[in-house]
Amino acid sequence: MEKNGNNHSETRRNPSGNGATNREYVLFAGNPGSGKSTILNCLMASRSPDPLHESQRFKSGVAIASGMTYQLDKKEVCGVTYMDTPGLDDVNKRKQAAEAITKALRENGKYQVIFVVTLEAGRVKPADVATIQLILESAKEITHYGVIFNKLSKPVMKKLTAKDGKMALITQVSIQPEKGKPKPLPFPLFLKKDGELEDEDDAVAEFPELDTFFGGLPYIDIKKENVHDIPTESFEAMKNKLEDALDHMKKDRESMKRQMDEDRKNFRRTLEEMNRKEQMERERFEKERERSEKNHDSQMDMMKTQIKETKEQAAKSEVASQKSHEAQMKKDQLDHALAMKQLDQAHQRRMKQIDNNKRRGFFSFLFG
Repeated sequence: MEKNGNNHSETRRNPSGNGATNREYVLFAGNPGSGKSTILNCLMASRSPDPLHESQRFKSGVAIASGMTYQLDKKEVCGVTYMDTPGLDDVNKRKQAAEAITKALRENGKYQVIFVVTLEAGRVKPADVATIQLILESAKEITHYGVIFNKLSKPVMKKLTAKDGKMALITQVSIQPEKGKPKPLPFPLFLKKDGELEDEDDAVAEFPELDTFFGGLPYIDIKKENVHDIPTESFEAMKNKLEDALDHMKKDRESMKRQMDEDRKNFRRTLEEMNRKEQMERERFEKERERSEKNHDSQMDMMKTQIKETKEQAAKSEVASQKSHEAQMKKDQLDHALAMKQLDQAHQRRMKQIDNNKRRGFFSFLFG
């Protein structure tokens, strides 16, 4: 920390030569109750080599009916001047607050300009947006600025993790420039609500993300002759315009919600009708499948019966064929035996005839 302080001191002693010095300022702007004084105390405590004495802290805490900061307040830590400015939303001190902010921007030097805003019903308050717009319009050299979304609830922090969640808030604090002018770039930081700091006087706590945030936020040169008075008379009109736009957006959102609800109902009805038709088709398919299975079972039973009958018929045919074959063989055997018998009888007759012929020849020879 001491090293940073030495660097800041060296920077402060070297002029830039362009009408502004190299002195560094960290300017906080925000409306009453936004918590800017508390964040400043936490930032200075993290950069100071020694604990901050009460006299070195900005006044913070609860002030009934108005803000704790009612004039420009400056503290220096390690060569850097920290500025706490009053808010423009306090109608009784608006002119005084505008003069204090203008005075703070006319110090000639390098600035980090940070706006601290809070949410209402998930949206940036119109008074905070009007404050940002009026200050940026009065100091055209502010091309980069920080926006700390402070005191965010757990539900809001959770929604910021969704796609485009952070961008929706950043868009609300992005100011449209004049035609032909570059658009100022907001550097956002999202801080959750800390119950221990709530309503505490001159509270100091550790926010590790502050060092990363301020380390990435560029310094910009602001020359006092280029800073114009803040037109406080435009604040209410601008705030009302933003509130009207917010109401219009709210009505559009409600209308869109009603339309979405109606679309969901129609979709639900369509889905129910599709499910009903699908159920009917499924039941029809099941019945068709059951009929098909029954027909298939019936055909299978019929085929089994036919196969059984065919097998039985084949078995009967085989038995009949076997019997016929056996009968034929028996007949053939009988025929063969009969033929052999007849042949034997014929042979015997022939032999007998030969014997008779021999006898006749012998007697003829004897008695011839």
